[in-house]
Amino acid sequence: MNLKTTPTLGSAALSASADAAAPAPAGARVGAAPAQATPAALAAQAALSECTRLALRGLAIDVSIGVFEHEKRGVQPVRVTVEAWVPTEYCTPAHDRLTEVIDYGRLRQIAIDTLTDTHIHLLESACERIAAGVLGALPVRCVRVAIDKPQAFADVEAVTVEITRWSAPR
Repeated sequence: MNLKTTPTLGSAALSASADAAAPAPAGARVGAAPAQATPAALAAQAALSECTRLALRGLAIDVSIGVFEHEKRGVQPVRVTVEAWVPTEYCTPAHDRLTEVIDYGRLRQIAIDTLTDTHIHLLESACERIAAGVLGALPVRCVRVAIDKPQAFADVEAVTVEITRWSAPR
C-alpha cells in the first residue's frame, strides 16, 4: 500500500506507506525526493525520527452525530482510527511493564469519551475533539484521526474525514 497524498480539510497533507506513515506539516512537499525536500518536510521528518507510531484502527462505536433531524433522533455507527506518534522515551520499556509506556486503552477511551459525551454535528468537529483530547492528555508529537461514517449515503461505502494535528513545542 502506498498513498501519494491525501489532502485534509484545514490541515497538512499526509504521506504514507505500509511501513511508516509520517504526517507532513503544512507547506511540506509530500513525496519530494530528499534533495528537493522543503524545510518544513525536513523538520517533520526530524520531529518524528525518534518516535513510535501507536495506532488504534477501526474502533466501532454507535454515536449521536449529524446535522439532519433524522440523525439527531438516534445513533449511527462510525469507525474511528487514531494514530499517535510518541517520542521513544515513552515507548521503550526497560522492564516490560505497562507503566513504562502509553497504555493503548487511553487512546481508545479518549475517542469513546469524546464521541459519547454529547451530540456532535460534524465529523470534522469529532476529529478535532479527539485530536485535542489526545494532544492534551498524552505526550505525543503528532496525532492523526480518521472517522468513517458508513451510513451517510446508501450508495457510498462510507464518508471519511481525516485530520492531522501537531503538538505545541515542549
